[in-house]
Amino acid sequence: MKQLAAYSTVMKCVIDSSAHGLIALYSWLLIVDMEVTPWIAVNSIFCFFISCCVDVDHFIAAGSWKLKDALRLKSRPPFHSTSILLPHVILVISELISKQSTGERKRKMEWIILSFTAVMTHHLRDAYRRGLWFWPFGSTPPLTTPVYIISTLSVPFVVSHIRRHFDTIRKSATLDIV
Repeated sequence: MKQLAAYSTVMKCVIDSSAHGLIALYSWLLIVDMEVTPWIAVNSIFCFFISCCVDVDHFIAAGSWKLKDALRLKSRPPFHSTSILLPHVILVISELISKQSTGERKRKMEWIILSFTAVMTHHLRDAYRRGLWFWPFGSTPPLTTPVYIISTLSVPFVVSHIRRHFDTIRKSATLDIV
């Protein structure tokens, strides 16, 4: 019976982690307008992977690789603080005003936006049960179903808008140089 309970716990964790990853992957595909190229496929897999890896902090906070220890934390682990997304916003702004070559800047922006998408979708899914955690200020109440769905669906919309805006700025900067 103990083995069945342990198997059930492992399966719940695998399903939960896979759900995080799939939401991030599909969000990224929506951001890139469902265009499927080898590079976008690789980026989509990275988005999936990054979203799943957010939960590694459970093991770090527990100081153990045992699943039971990682699931019995008394507080939320560090990567689950939505405050950590603020540096992404700062990086996007700094990249927009950067004087780097457009190719290098575009690659950096893609990685910043991709990791933001992966982490934000993970946080929103967790917020459905626990709320968003803004260290050091505290947490919001758990998201209601409509707020969760609208928030999750808005991530690809908002991020693709930012991405298009960046491309417009990049193209106009290229035209100014010519």
